[in-house]
Amino acid sequence: MRAAAVVEKAGVRSVALTATGFDLQAKTIARAEGLRSCSLAVYPGVIMTDGPDVFRGKIHDTILPAVLTGLTGEGGEEPAAPAPVDIDPADLSFAPTDVVCRGDLDEIQDFFEDRLWSDGLPIVPPSLDKVREFVDASGRNGDDVLGVLLPAHREATVWSIAANAVIAGCRAEYMPLLIAVVECLVDPDFRTCDAGSTPGWEPLVTVSGPVVERLKFNYGAGAARIGRRANSTVGRFTRLYMRNVAGLMIPPGATDQAAFGYNFHVALAENEAVLREIGWPTLREDEGFSASVSTVSVQSVVTISAAMYSAGSTAPQHLNTIAPMFCNTIGPGSCYGQYYHGELYTLLAMCPGVAAAIAGDGWSKDDVRAYLGEKMRINAAIVNDRAAGSSGAHGFRVEHTAMGRRVLEAQGIDPDSVRSEDIDMPALVDIDRMAITVAGNPSRNQSRAFVGNHVQGIRTTRAIKDA
Repeated sequence: MRAAAVVEKAGVRSVALTATGFDLQAKTIARAEGLRSCSLAVYPGVIMTDGPDVFRGKIHDTILPAVLTGLTGEGGEEPAAPAPVDIDPADLSFAPTDVVCRGDLDEIQDFFEDRLWSDGLPIVPPSLDKVREFVDASGRNGDDVLGVLLPAHREATVWSIAANAVIAGCRAEYMPLLIAVVECLVDPDFRTCDAGSTPGWEPLVTVSGPVVERLKFNYGAGAARIGRRANSTVGRFTRLYMRNVAGLMIPPGATDQAAFGYNFHVALAENEAVLREIGWPTLREDEGFSASVSTVSVQSVVTISAAMYSAGSTAPQHLNTIAPMFCNTIGPGSCYGQYYHGELYTLLAMCPGVAAAIAGDGWSKDDVRAYLGEKMRINAAIVNDRAAGSSGAHGFRVEHTAMGRRVLEAQGIDPDSVRSEDIDMPALVDIDRMAITVAGNPSRNQSRAFVGNHVQGIRTTRAIKDA
């Protein structure tokens, strides 16, 4: 839809192609892009579950007539309202410091839910005094703008960060950290604009540095579980901000089209003491920051591995167990790393005992990456047919991509004369994009893998100022 908006603003008529269930999202984005009219050709049904004959029939009977009508200037329609709910237009003109509701807690909850300003969980009412307290704690002006968030085209201000932080149950002292989180979200390379896609990825915040201890983040047992205020509310804030400011909402909203999705992630904090003890750099140092600063890294996560238990006193003993489970988590989705030139961001979190055993065997993080990069392989036919083909990328052949050809030619294999079934490709093309950290129960031998959604939500890191 954004491409259609660019063309329309250049004075050329366009027709956006979409499918049932996505038409309201398209119209909502059109309105956010400032279009006065919007021509859509809507495919009826689910494209990937229709057979060839049914598909051709719908293209002939529905899509082609809509395209012709749209391009000839006959029958364009106004974009629909952003969501199929009744919202008083006056609500859209509230100033940041206006008092929008007075009442008891239940009345305020209902007011926010009716206007889609809530994630469905109980909120902390953002009173003016409370929001001002949070702004003051940030050391910034409330009207400072960090950037603009799509698809709603709303400015990310310090005031809006403070308001959503209050709603999410944060403490005022978290404000510098939350500002760093939003600085990641507004980075164009992070592509918050695509967070309403059907894979339904969730942002994961990883906290590194002295701020972990100062704000009392949990990095031990249950590190990824709700239960510690800092971890829980920072995670909730991140998703809430993407909803309330970026405008990504499930029904009765229209801009989040996740097929399923899942709960927001609590913030993951590094166990820096163990990292120092075993001689591995922290995540922030891996990302090019000084050890003296604190950082947040935000990345998309579309899937998480099962619990990966490993045993032994040597690095291969642990990694030979981790590799196949990690690879299975990525699965045929590795095609997207190939398609997008290696941009598949993953995070491997190890319990302290596992990391200590591997480091104690003399292995660095780079050694771990290189070993897993070699061990984690997937058959090209699975990537081509069961992943790319099932998601609509018909004709995609991983062995014919630039990276695929390079990998095969390095092995002395001619990409044009080998069957897909006979090729095993690396599940991760650019192994350097794998982050490794230490967290979790120090008494257990478990690891977890977090896999991102290719170029959407790439790992983005910012320093926490004044932390």
